[in-house]
Amino acid sequence: MIQRGGTLATWKCLVAPEDAQREAVACERLADHRLAYLDYEGPISGDRGDVTRVDQGVCTVEAWDEDRVDVVFRGMRLVGRFRMTKAQDDDQSWSLIRLGG
Repeated sequence: MIQRGGTLATWKCLVAPEDAQREAVACERLADHRLAYLDYEGPISGDRGDVTRVDQGVCTVEAWDEDRVDVVFRGMRLVGRFRMTKAQDDDQSWSLIRLGG
């Protein structure tokens, strides 16, 4: 989740996001969430799974357009510059990769 205005832009990483330090990690773009989800862990209504916080910290958005998001993460597990890129043929399919320190 990345706070953008009054909502959280949200992706689900299909493997541990720290693997993005070595190679691109597949992600699925989800609907934006309310800011209350920053502090939430637990079940999702309608038996749709669970929310698990993987990391927490600060992120700074460097660039954001409909196909790419560049951020600097300063978390407990993810640290550095990362890029999220949308697949050309699918609005929900994205990848996450570390760009550097």
